[in-house]
Amino acid sequence: MLTLLRRLFDHARGQRGQVLVMGVGVIMMGLGAIMISVDVGWWLRDKRDAQNDADAIALAAAQELPDRVAAELRGEDWAVANGVDPSTQMAPPDCSDGIPQGNFCFIDRDSDGSDDMVRVKVSRPSNSFIAETLGVGSPTLNPQAAAAKIRAFGACVLPWAIDAVDEDPNAFGNVWGVLGDPMEVETLLVFQVSPGGQPAPGNFGALGIYGSNDNDYTDSIINECGSQGESACDSDSQVVIPGGTLDCDIQTGNLGKTTDKALRTRVERFNEVSPYTDCDVSSYDMAVVKSASCLGRVVVLAIIEDFPQSGFEPIDLYGIANFYIAGWDRCPPHNNGDCTGNPPVTDTGIVWGYLLLEQLGGTAAWQFDFSQSSNNPFAPEIVALVE
Repeated sequence: MLTLLRRLFDHARGQRGQVLVMGVGVIMMGLGAIMISVDVGWWLRDKRDAQNDADAIALAAAQELPDRVAAELRGEDWAVANGVDPSTQMAPPDCSDGIPQGNFCFIDRDSDGSDDMVRVKVSRPSNSFIAETLGVGSPTLNPQAAAAKIRAFGACVLPWAIDAVDEDPNAFGNVWGVLGDPMEVETLLVFQVSPGGQPAPGNFGALGIYGSNDNDYTDSIINECGSQGESACDSDSQVVIPGGTLDCDIQTGNLGKTTDKALRTRVERFNEVSPYTDCDVSSYDMAVVKSASCLGRVVVLAIIEDFPQSGFEPIDLYGIANFYIAGWDRCPPHNNGDCTGNPPVTDTGIVWGYLLLEQLGGTAAWQFDFSQSSNNPFAPEIVALVE
């Protein structure tokens, strides 16, 4: 009997030893999993931060394209201002398709003889507890980013259109004769926003691009694409693409009051300086200067072949253009909203402004493609990440 009890006791003690060994193994595996999770978390965080820095440096540099020197300085200035040392945390990126300069690569993607793209690389070590423990050193992160300055091929537009003077889309080097030949960039374009009146020189009325009722018209001015998710006329997209044809309604109704209210709301949304009339301008040069601070006045309009005369008619799209709203008046000519008088001034409404050449601005609802980028000098210039 004693012999049997001794054997059972020895067996149980062996079982406890095995459980202890297994428990220690499980604990070690758990600690290893935690260390790996922490290491992966650090690496992902460092990778994200390094990629964000590379993206931001590329975007900053692209603002100055095609000037390589200015682009390099702008990119490095952003890096230094945000704690990235160009001498130790940047490295020359892949530049097999461009021209290297310092830690930057400049590329002419559309082969027009002018740089339109810049590539950069951020290079710095990531934290790694395991690597340090094993004595192999922390892994190095090398994220690249590229940004380009390109003319938008498509965009959301406001409900006013510019009727091309020359209906040949190839006239005047794809400028379509909007400002004549030769171009007169200081030409003031005027929109009579009531289809019932006699249009003054250069007036083309309003299109129901994102819907033809008053609410749609107001919404498209305030929110550009319109907040209701309406497609542009009969298309399946809010973005207007040149070279196509859209069936659009003419905007109907007495638009003077509606336009005035919508534009006032728009400039408030863009935090325009108060009073909003401080952004009114009387020349093209003033429009260029004010466009930097009066962002609510910079919009995108469609250039079309012919404005519909009535009803629901197709319009041929030649292009899109940056436009500065120099001012507007509910009761023209330039009565500053005063519709009184004897007889009373007709409440029609009028908007006027200038096409902007080579100016940034407009809506963020862009469509661009290097193979289709516009050579239209009125098309908005945008800076965007492309890699």
